[in-house]
Amino acid sequence: NVSYLSYPGRCNTHTLANHFHCFNYGRLFRRLKRRRSTHTGFPPLFRTQLLRAWLPNPPCITMAAVGPEEGDQAPADWPPSPLPATSAFLFPMDSPVRQWCLKTIAPNTWFDKFILFLIIFNSITMGMTDYAVVEAETNTPAGGGKTGFKIGSDFTTEVESGSNTFVEALELPFLILFTIEMITKIIALGFRGSPNTYIKDGWNKLDLLVVVVGWLGLILDAIDPELLPINLGVLRAFRILRPLRSIARLPGLKRVISSLISSIPYLIDLVILVAFCLLIFSILGMQLFSGKMHYRCRITEFPVKLDPTCNTTSSDNFLGLDCWETYISAVLADPEAWRCLPDAAADDDIKDKSGSPWAIPQDCIWPFSPEDGTLCSSESNLDKHTCAVGEFCGSNYDPFGNERFISAETPYGFNRMDSGTWSEDYNWGLTQFDNIGQSFVTIFQAVSEEGWTDIMYACMDVDGTISSYIVFILLIFCGSFFLMNLFLAAIGIEEEDEEEEETEEEAIERKQEETAHQLAEDNAGPLKKFVTHKYFDGFITGCILVNTITLSMDKYPEADALKDVEVVNMILTYVFIIEMALKVPALGPVAYASDPFNLFDAFIVTTSIVEIIIAATGDGEGGASGMSALRTFRLFRVFKLAKQWEEMQILLKAMVRTVFDIANFAVLLALFMYIMALVGMQFFANEMHFDAETGAKIPFIDKFDRFNSFDVMSNIPRNNFDNLTWSLTTIFQFLSGENWNSIMYDCYRAIGIGGVVYSLVVFIVGVMIVMNLFLAILLSNFEGNDDLIKVGGDSSVTPEIIQETEDSVPRRATIMPESTSKAFWFLESSNPLRAQCTKIANDKRFENFILFLILFSSCTLAIDSPLDQPSSLLQGLDVIMTILFFLEFAIKAISLGFMLHKGSYLRNGWNVLDFVIVVISFMAMFGVGPGKSLRALRTVRVLRPLRMVNKLPELQLVVNALMNSVPAVANVLLICFLFFLIFAILGVNIFKGTLFACGGDGAYGGDECPFDEGLCDLILDPVGYSAMSAAQGAVLPVDSTCAADYAAASSVVPTSRELCECQDPAAWAAVLPRSFDNVGDALLLLYELSTTEGWVDYMYAAVDSEGVDMQPRRYLKNSDGTDNYDDKSDTVLIILFYVMFIVVGSFFVINLFVGVVIDNFNSLKAAKEGGSVFMTDEQKEWSNTRKFVMKLRPKRQYKPPTNPFRKSMHDIMNIEKPLSFDAFIMLCIILNSTVMAIEYHGMSDTFRAVLTNINYLFAFIFTVEMIIKVAALGWVRYLSDSWNKFDCMIVFGTDIGLALYFITGIEIGSVASIIRMCRIGRIFRLVNSAKSLNQYFTTIISSLPSLYNIGLLLFLLFFIYAVMAVQIFSKVEYNDDYTERANFRNFGNSMVTLFRFSTGENWNGYMHSMLMNKEPDCHLDPPYPKDSEWCFASDLDPCGSQPGALMKAGGVFTDAELEAFGDSTCCIELYGCGDAGWALFFFYSFTLLVTFVMLNLFLGVILEAFEDNETGDTLSPAELDLFCEDWCKFDNDGTGNMKVSDLTSFMQILDKPMGFGEEYDANNDELYMRLEECGIMNIQVDQSEEPVVQIHQVATALAQRVVQERIGSADIDLDPTAVKSEHASEGKQFVRAIIKPKYTMSASERKASMAVRNEEMHNLHDNHEVNVHHVPHPANHAAALSPKVPPVVEEGGDEEKVVEEKVEEKVVEDEKVDEKVEEKVEEKTETEEKGE
Repeated sequence: NVSYLSYPGRCNTHTLANHFHCFNYGRLFRRLKRRRSTHTGFPPLFRTQLLRAWLPNPPCITMAAVGPEEGDQAPADWPPSPLPATSAFLFPMDSPVRQWCLKTIAPNTWFDKFILFLIIFNSITMGMTDYAVVEAETNTPAGGGKTGFKIGSDFTTEVESGSNTFVEALELPFLILFTIEMITKIIALGFRGSPNTYIKDGWNKLDLLVVVVGWLGLILDAIDPELLPINLGVLRAFRILRPLRSIARLPGLKRVISSLISSIPYLIDLVILVAFCLLIFSILGMQLFSGKMHYRCRITEFPVKLDPTCNTTSSDNFLGLDCWETYISAVLADPEAWRCLPDAAADDDIKDKSGSPWAIPQDCIWPFSPEDGTLCSSESNLDKHTCAVGEFCGSNYDPFGNERFISAETPYGFNRMDSGTWSEDYNWGLTQFDNIGQSFVTIFQAVSEEGWTDIMYACMDVDGTISSYIVFILLIFCGSFFLMNLFLAAIGIEEEDEEEEETEEEAIERKQEETAHQLAEDNAGPLKKFVTHKYFDGFITGCILVNTITLSMDKYPEADALKDVEVVNMILTYVFIIEMALKVPALGPVAYASDPFNLFDAFIVTTSIVEIIIAATGDGEGGASGMSALRTFRLFRVFKLAKQWEEMQILLKAMVRTVFDIANFAVLLALFMYIMALVGMQFFANEMHFDAETGAKIPFIDKFDRFNSFDVMSNIPRNNFDNLTWSLTTIFQFLSGENWNSIMYDCYRAIGIGGVVYSLVVFIVGVMIVMNLFLAILLSNFEGNDDLIKVGGDSSVTPEIIQETEDSVPRRATIMPESTSKAFWFLESSNPLRAQCTKIANDKRFENFILFLILFSSCTLAIDSPLDQPSSLLQGLDVIMTILFFLEFAIKAISLGFMLHKGSYLRNGWNVLDFVIVVISFMAMFGVGPGKSLRALRTVRVLRPLRMVNKLPELQLVVNALMNSVPAVANVLLICFLFFLIFAILGVNIFKGTLFACGGDGAYGGDECPFDEGLCDLILDPVGYSAMSAAQGAVLPVDSTCAADYAAASSVVPTSRELCECQDPAAWAAVLPRSFDNVGDALLLLYELSTTEGWVDYMYAAVDSEGVDMQPRRYLKNSDGTDNYDDKSDTVLIILFYVMFIVVGSFFVINLFVGVVIDNFNSLKAAKEGGSVFMTDEQKEWSNTRKFVMKLRPKRQYKPPTNPFRKSMHDIMNIEKPLSFDAFIMLCIILNSTVMAIEYHGMSDTFRAVLTNINYLFAFIFTVEMIIKVAALGWVRYLSDSWNKFDCMIVFGTDIGLALYFITGIEIGSVASIIRMCRIGRIFRLVNSAKSLNQYFTTIISSLPSLYNIGLLLFLLFFIYAVMAVQIFSKVEYNDDYTERANFRNFGNSMVTLFRFSTGENWNGYMHSMLMNKEPDCHLDPPYPKDSEWCFASDLDPCGSQPGALMKAGGVFTDAELEAFGDSTCCIELYGCGDAGWALFFFYSFTLLVTFVMLNLFLGVILEAFEDNETGDTLSPAELDLFCEDWCKFDNDGTGNMKVSDLTSFMQILDKPMGFGEEYDANNDELYMRLEECGIMNIQVDQSEEPVVQIHQVATALAQRVVQERIGSADIDLDPTAVKSEHASEGKQFVRAIIKPKYTMSASERKASMAVRNEEMHNLHDNHEVNVHHVPHPANHAAALSPKVPPVVEEGGDEEKVVEEKVEEKVVEDEKVDEKVEEKVEEKTETEEKGE
């Protein structure tokens, strides 16, 4: 109710701070309004008072937050005031010219709309620039009437680009018109000198910049470039900013931008935090991997000289010359004869950079091993990659970073110094750790979860497994799972401020429409009753379902049965036409059109009629294709089910509402994509021409004339910027996150480091900000939507879940059998056996023993591997575990009864899980049912760890919450399925039979044909036998039946498939693992693409496709036989299909799923009265305490020592001026971190010496710091602080390392690097002094328990899936993706590989690679060789006879024969293949459970913690400081705990309004009563010798009393931790039981006293005595209470005068309190300065 917020008061709307308040309080109001159903305990009057108490300027709120937005009309107070008296020094205010200009530029006039039209038109024309026609010398578009040359031609024929001429011709008129606009605004408003002048508006500044730069470029273009050599391309790039001007003229878009701008304070803090964390990882990467990622295996021990006779003038790449092999052979025959520096010392003997023999680069090379392309380590270590015997690990740089070789293009075709890493496998040398820039880019790429595993595997090759795992897994956890999600939290806060509630008028209008509709229903005629009858609707619904089924039956190759399906489709078409023909006259045209579903039906029927016409008049495949496309529209009728399906209707309404809400976002997204695409075209068009063999960039002016060759043109990356279509597609690929790093590598190769900067800007702005804005809008539509939560089923489930989670503490429930029940039909409750079983089941030792058995059983599962010889020990342990678990079941079943009565064993869901696992284990043990095979036995055992859920309440919390959300998620998944089904059927209609090629896998583009060039050309362009040339006839297979048939049908043109299979029947195969050949395959493919993994590959394959059974090709041919490099005619439509699916199927539908999951947890949280869903009671107490302590920052109270030396150290430690001791140490930490960051591989000896000495200095400073603190505080107090412990460890480690180095010359190496790196961890101490960052760290700390619980369940899932993967997939042979680093051959590798898949890193490509080989070429479960061993875990050489190779050659063997292969002198290579059924279940379920559910729980927890932390505090900052000061007198160590016995003393000295204050001596009755009033007596504490209360409990209870006093209500409960139960929980006791108050007053006297106090509070309430404290900072969302704002009263009468007098008295009293508070704060400050 807006009236709650509207009362008299001043509001200065021109201040930025007030605008922030309006947004913040508007959000508060909306949240209370949304959650009104869950806050029934708040009386309406209190809600009014609470809102008023927290709102300093209500008119602001009415206007800016909850009031209606301004319309499209110009404001009535135009022109703005004040304006300068004279504009442009010529036009006074009364000048007719100025008055006309003011009238013209007024908002929403024709002029404003005309300028918007010009901006849009100009933006479109800029995208029309044709970069395919360029000037011969400059590679710039040829326009303005000039001729140029076509890219891809031989540059001999000049052509003219009409589009370029058109664009250039319009440039000057656009510039003139924009200049006129600028001059008109300057004349009207004045240029400067007033708040409303032209230059004061940011958008006008952008206009001015664009116009000035435009004229500058035009003028310079007319000047001779030789006289004024300025890069005009840079100036032209500023034109791309023109589309941004449209933002100021589109109100909705401007509102979205304003939301982003208002998020800037949060985003700046967050960017600083993220950059800071990434910088730490970057420095850590430099310390560990710098200089190591250039090492490759070489065929010689040292660099060698080149053969001067082996060269050519036609290329810089000599490796393909015949003489090169001769040269390499000669080098291998006598390496010493070719040694580059015969007298050069070994790398280990080089002591410094200047003294290195490689200080001067040499004209030599160091040949690579042709067999080993992996990075290597010069150190021999099992975890690192070492070179084979006879090969040597070496780098193009010496140990100190000297370049060994000169920078020449020969002999590799690119800079030979880059030869170690210049390949696609190593990202063209970009991802390195040699300096802070490269390291930061590498770390940023890793944290984006794209390509991070390739970098990690490379680091493992050079530095080992442990360090690489620690760095990258920790990076993904901290960076990807947490820090990146904070962007959504930061943006989501401000986006909520832009939401609008349904107005009261809209609700009335909707109600009127429903009433009118009901009246029309009552007065309906016979025909209308017929078409609205439920049976008619049911018949139409059945037709819709039949229609969906028939459309889903389409497939490739087509079956004969599909002809009957066509008849059914035709009948359904007529049925839907008849339905429309009946409804229009029955309902009337107006009523018919008022229903959106009817309009949709009309559209479908219209397309059906068009389909019939096409079928009647069309001929050939074109007509059939058009029919199939139109028929697909009928599938959308399935959404009519929403009319009868309430849950689906609610979801669809939410989706439609979201679509409207994201309309402005869609404009912003399109604008961002368009501008970034134009920028990309400006800088990268025609720049991505790379050599096909070397990958090096081909310059436009190439000495070998390769720029336009077919090899180069066909090697242009698919993600290029050569035209607007592919530029926009590339930007969209950035936004999807799929292989965005590959685009960055190509941009880097094209223009250098500028390409990296461009790519990072697009990713950061596009993905981390713009796309998070989209998700924030989507989630906001689900927040507080009670109807949507009801989709999940009966809301009564929620209290049960909440009760269940609350009862999970204590950890173990007592087993109590029903007194009247019988166990197993004959055991009474009094039976001795049953009583004994009950006693055992309730024994804690029994429960702990079962928990131990589960853990032990899980460990045996982890170490058990099918690759090992069968172990009788493990088999015996498995039998023992099964028997023991059966005994547990028997004991509990006897105690509780089995299943028939209430409370029996199987009436509990967790017991059912235990029972099923026991039964399956027995079946597997005895070899019955699913346990007949050893493979099944190994698989079912992985379910045992699930029993941990029943034993740990932390896991039960998460699982219960997940189970509660299953119904809602199931409905959303059904919506997802419907969307997927629509795209699947559409994809089958368009792409069936097209994703095949002669050459199979990866052959899209037609460049992988396995036959001779002549036959491949014929397959690519088939011709009839009669039209075939002699050369083409010669390539046909001789004496083949198909060739004879081909010759017989001389006039028939065969398909590419027929020609390919004529040569080799197995050669025609799918280019990618999945296809659109039927709806089933299409659904599986779309599920994979919804994760955005691999979608671009399928898009490229579809673009290259040429039709059913035709060979795909990237480029077409011209009529004269030359290559045509223009896009195909259907390219845009195919790209649009995949882009639309990613938008709908990935961005929208999957995030819709996320939104419902998170909102379901929010509803559970609301049901728990704000408590976290994922925390136990103990965890909530810990979280609240940590959060409160971080806000208060209680300081430890230390008394100065009496010893003179220690006292002097204490004085030094407490120096405050001119720079405090702590500030000096912080400065040293920052400088030390900076020194570590500026190191780089290859730095000079002098620079290295300077940095080394500086590091020694810092080591000395930190050692002195520790000595000073130890002397001042003593060891006990010093080590009581965690940061001091960390400092001490670092200091000791550093000093010991330095001592070893100086005394013995031993350097610890990587350990020393880690020790130096740990020192940077101290910089986190800056967070305590950085208030803006403290909120994010508070979020981190407060969410740790929830993250721990979710992480625990996530680990359990990982464990189960890892064990399952080892049991099923460990025997799969290595291939392109299943490698030595990424495999399931042991539990450790399996866990890391699954962690990789949880980030989405090529999970589907990995799955398909395991299924490449199929039986009989491999074996599903290879038996262990009896006399040999597997090669992957052996030092033996492979046997000469390998079963895998023999099976691929056609050999067939029994298991007994396979076991007999090999002997004790050799090993057997694994030859297993993946099981397709298991693989689909394994990978799809893992992706669904982990990626879509569990990892999104992390997101939900972060959003919850962020929202909780930004909600208000009741106490003002000054009051919190006083509270903290008094608290620390009883909590010297700053633990956040106080003894219960100290509460009365604390309440005595605690200042008003919370306590009594030292100036008033309260008696015991008053102290006890104050503790009672605050609820402190009801706090539960642990039973111990010295029970303590936590700081957040006491502060929250005191805040309750402050609210009661200030707002005037005695029945408010703001204390979620206060316990209302009469009995304390197990192991707990009330504070009252410890203090044991002894009152001198009777109970009635105390009651009367409290009644008097309550009466006073109610009197204040009745007189509207509401006091408000102003928010101290606009970015702070915490509204605190303080007596500053006058009360709200009604005007007129003596009552008003009386109230005003009371208000004045209250204000004076409150001002006195404020003065006392300020005095206390000043005293505290003085005390701190004295170092007390």
